[in-house]
Amino acid sequence: MMMMMTIVGIVEPVVSVLIHPSPAARLSAAWCLRSIAVALPSQMTIFIERCVTRMQRLKSSTEAISGYSFALAALLGGVRETSLGIPHAKGKVGAVHSSYM
Repeated sequence: MMMMMTIVGIVEPVVSVLIHPSPAARLSAAWCLRSIAVALPSQMTIFIERCVTRMQRLKSSTEAISGYSFALAALLGGVRETSLGIPHAKGKVGAVHSSYM
């Protein structure tokens, strides 16, 4: 329980930087989110879902699209470094999301 509260305390500020006007700040936040996900693989799918949801919700903001795209690329690149990977059913959900865009 304590670990989950610590994760929330760290992740929210990092995620908020994904919409920063500076591309360097967005890239740094994406890499930080990836590092957290690699250290805590059980959070990888949660982070990916959060990025997809927020990207869809904020699709009128170029900073948001850029930042969440950076984060998704970083997270997907980090999947191979984790033992859990991505659940098979999640890949199918991602295919459904892309057909709506």
